[in-house]
Amino acid sequence: MKTLNYWGPCGGDLSSTLHLSGNEDGIKQGSAAEYLLKLYSPKGELFKELSIGIDPGKALSVELDNLIGELLPDLGFRHSLMSLTMPDSCAVGVRLKSAFNTFFAGPLRKVSTLEPAFFPKLFSRSISSYLILSNPTENPIEAIVRLIAPNRAPENNYELKPYTTKLISVEAEFDEITDLSMKQRISSYVRTRCKTENALAVGMFEQYATENGCNYIMVN
Repeated sequence: MKTLNYWGPCGGDLSSTLHLSGNEDGIKQGSAAEYLLKLYSPKGELFKELSIGIDPGKALSVELDNLIGELLPDLGFRHSLMSLTMPDSCAVGVRLKSAFNTFFAGPLRKVSTLEPAFFPKLFSRSISSYLILSNPTENPIEAIVRLIAPNRAPENNYELKPYTTKLISVEAEFDEITDLSMKQRISSYVRTRCKTENALAVGMFEQYATENGCNYIMVN
């Protein structure tokens, strides 16, 4: 069995669907894949826990909008940390869909002091970036976020209580770089780490404004 952590948002024209597959190893054995899905609010409250069985070779889609619609908006999105325990051979993906694009997102990345995560960030008037910091453990974590830009490297620390998720507007948190980008585009990197081994789960989500509406992507 393995446990992976995913992030699911919804809001405006954005919706999320969790896709679960049956246990391929179970085809020979004739056994169903058993999933345990736990959903946590941004404040760390376990508000839903589901046991899901899927027959071998089958798949199941779960509309997250129906599960997290009761949560309060955070920076314009309702969102949840999803902890999924499943057989090793099972596959999971989160499909995010808007009026203008659709894409799949994998699990959040685990980071530590020696293994930070780096996300490319382009400061531009048409791009809004959101850093996802999740603590999927029962202990508090200090997340350390540094923006590496030309001639500047500001750093902020964030205290995360157990099972909480902090959604950060990169433009708002690093407004000194945002102000400079009003004159020209600025290429940078966002580095995230923590002082505890494999405890912090992170991701970056971006919104692109176009003439017709908004496109969304998860940054790798």
